[in-house]
Amino acid sequence: MDLSVIVLTYNSQDGVKQSLDQLIKYLPPKTEVIVVDNQSSDQTPQILESFPKIKYIPSKTLMARFTLLHQLNYL
Repeated sequence: MDLSVIVLTYNSQDGVKQSLDQLIKYLPPKTEVIVVDNQSSDQTPQILESFPKIKYIPSKTLMARFTLLHQLNYL
């Protein structure tokens, strides 16, 4: 892995698939894409789970930033 890209999302079912498709298309092959979802109540989690090339982290609280930092061992 040469590069990591972190995306925070919340209720973005209308644009998250297209955004991730474009992001993945233009990134170098060994790029890690991490998406932290802030308890979306729409179809965002199901859409994110359909991407095998991303690391999907569902936040268990409404504190996505804290969840991200914790998962990355920064806390």
